[in-house]
Amino acid sequence: MAASSVLWSGKPCQGKTAAIFIIILLVVSMLLSPLGSMAVVFIAIWIMIAMASFAIYYPYKSSYTYYITDRGVVIRRSWLRQRYLIEIPFSNIRYINVAQGPFAKLFGCGSVEFDVQQAGVGLFLPSLRYRLWDVKRPNEVFNLIASRLTALGVYQQVQQPQPQTPPPVVAAPTPQQPPIQQAVNAPSQPVEAKAQPSGVEVLSKGVQGAGAGRWRAVAISFIVLFIIALLAAIILEVNYSSLQSQYYSLESQYSSLEPQITWSSNTLMSSYTITQTAGECTPFTLTATNGGYLEISWTSSTTNTYVYVWSSQYGWSWRSSKSSQATVYVPVPPGNVNYEICNSNVITGATETLTVVYNYPTATLS
Repeated sequence: MAASSVLWSGKPCQGKTAAIFIIILLVVSMLLSPLGSMAVVFIAIWIMIAMASFAIYYPYKSSYTYYITDRGVVIRRSWLRQRYLIEIPFSNIRYINVAQGPFAKLFGCGSVEFDVQQAGVGLFLPSLRYRLWDVKRPNEVFNLIASRLTALGVYQQVQQPQPQTPPPVVAAPTPQQPPIQQAVNAPSQPVEAKAQPSGVEVLSKGVQGAGAGRWRAVAISFIVLFIIALLAAIILEVNYSSLQSQYYSLESQYSSLEPQITWSSNTLMSSYTITQTAGECTPFTLTATNGGYLEISWTSSTTNTYVYVWSSQYGWSWRSSKSSQATVYVPVPPGNVNYEICNSNVITGATETLTVVYNYPTATLS
């Protein structure tokens, strides 16, 4: 490329990329908004996925740089650890066109696509498709390439049909005529093409298409993940709505039954002072006539005091968090219930003041 003069250079237009990203982000967020209470969670997940995708896609697209020289088209990419440079002589280009969608027209960009004949045996090898991706003023770029092809006689040969005259006999390539140029001017019958001239790097079939294929696979993967997340959100929302409906129904039943229940209380101890050594627990036992709950309050000289309640008859237990002052409510079944207040400090003792009230229903009206 050092020996060639650069006629034009450019990079992909990122304005269209940012606009499409913002539109997709807003549209999908609006579609997720009717999911009720779960909408915030899934919108946040969607925004994180979208931002991560954009953070990868934007620099990947920016890694391309395009040049048009007096000899051909140069495509250069520098992405992470991947580096490659493709120089395509004008004599190898078989077809050229401009692909421009509505968003590309809005931002004044488009892709200039062209097919390139592969190096190999015969003229029946499939062409490689390359493109100058979302370049600014694509029609000017197209005209520049077309003018170079016209000057070489390649553009006119591709655009116009071949005459129906017997094909001329083509002489063997000479050192002054590169073998690939013979393939351009030859009739449509197989001939043997030798290696390209030195200084021209030609990639195997699908090198550039492979990058697009990978990103297409990544895009499809994100779409599939989004659909799965959306279905999961819908299922969770349906289950949440069902549970919420059940909760309201039970709450309504409880509200209707609550006035029919008469509660009684029995104060088991009030401001009872206990002095404990380090790591000591003081046990108590309650024989509950009915199922109810214990209201246990304490103050302690240490923050390592906790209450432990259990029933050997029913095989359950409950333990409070450690605190110097707290009030807890513990449901208990009928029968023998054990509870104890403990000092978990293994260095110093503690002094606690304990109040325990047993609350239980005494009558239920039908």
